[in-house]
Amino acid sequence: MAICSFLGHSEVYDRNMAQRAEEAVLGLAEREEELHFLFPAHQKNPFHLACWQGVQAAKEKFPEKKFFVQLMVAEGEESFFETWIKERGLPIDRVIAPVRQPSDRSKLGRGFIAMLRERARWAVQHSDYMICYLYEEFESPKTNLYKYAQKRNVQLIQIANGNIQERIADEIKKRSAQEQFALEQRRMGKTYQEIAQLMNLQCHKARVMIQTANWEIEQEICNNPI
Repeated sequence: MAICSFLGHSEVYDRNMAQRAEEAVLGLAEREEELHFLFPAHQKNPFHLACWQGVQAAKEKFPEKKFFVQLMVAEGEESFFETWIKERGLPIDRVIAPVRQPSDRSKLGRGFIAMLRERARWAVQHSDYMICYLYEEFESPKTNLYKYAQKRNVQLIQIANGNIQERIADEIKKRSAQEQFALEQRRMGKTYQEIAQLMNLQCHKARVMIQTANWEIEQEICNNPI
């Protein structure tokens, strides 16, 4: 028995992402006789939906194998989601609550964000495989999860499109010389503080410049997928 989880951007940067995600799930399903798939509640982004479609396709293609879908929710939400799943007849086999419910239940509150982060780390800790749609150039907490999974020797199945890296490089060349230098140093592993010292800037100014440039590049590619 093996466990597979998923890690990907909420945005779509290339038109064939969904196809590659489904193919990744099917390829894994072909290798394993029993698979448990971990899906997080509260996430309905295109990447997770494509992986969900892949699991359903795998069940149809390999009816003799054992594939189980587990929905990860917050503590105390189990009954709600079990009823919700039953009413809609969704193909979810089990609802689990691997982490505690935050005292701050607001979806914009720090407690809720911390719960999502803790749940994501729990999924990494319990996964044998992780299907990833991740461009490390776009800095986000998911990048840290990706590195955490690498340290834990999770088998990562990366479906990122290599052409996007080339597109990112082209977009960086359009930035100012100062931004290009800062982005290059950041991709070399430098901290914001180290980059600020190299550029004779205050740390928060270096951070804002880098994060703004990354966000603008990300939006440009997202708005014009290849």
